[in-house]
Amino acid sequence: MNSVHGAPSYQLASDSVTLSVTRTGGMLGPVTFISGEKLFTPYALAPWQPDELEGEMPNLLKFLRGDFFCLPFGPQDEGAPHGDTANADWHLVQHQENLLHLAIEPEDVGGKVEKFFACGPDMPSSTQNTSSPDSKGISAMGTTRSLIFPKSMRERAESRLRPSAGPRSTLDFSLIRHQMNTRHLSPAHVSALSMR
Repeated sequence: MNSVHGAPSYQLASDSVTLSVTRTGGMLGPVTFISGEKLFTPYALAPWQPDELEGEMPNLLKFLRGDFFCLPFGPQDEGAPHGDTANADWHLVQHQENLLHLAIEPEDVGGKVEKFFACGPDMPSSTQNTSSPDSKGISAMGTTRSLIFPKSMRERAESRLRPSAGPRSTLDFSLIRHQMNTRHLSPAHVSALSMR
């Protein structure tokens, strides 16, 4: 296990892809796809490292990157947003040259969740999440992806978020940042707002 962007992480590599998965939160990222001389790194990393954040924050914000599994998807009355699967430590089940198998038994919802990552000469990268049926009846689950978009795509998206685009598309990111810092708005709320 190595430290990647400040987080203890498991790694896999092949001729066509390299990937890292954090122990805490089981977050996939960074991932680099290799095609000849071209490199493509689609997943974003937070502009901070875990030890740079002050105050109490859920681990999903401290370690934020790439792709992670949420069970439940969204806030909880008790417990961290997106559940233990996005905030607690995943345990190593198997790590071979082309396979990484992690598991967690989330205390907040029960059951067992497993992740499989594979890469090899004939496959880029594949991930699979499965949960056992004994997880306390939680039906809202999903994955959250943080992607990097080219500047031209970001500019088009930002133009749609300006007041001239209409009230439904208007987002004030400084207000969102303030509300997150004062704990009035969870990361799940930010995701929901940004999808409108």
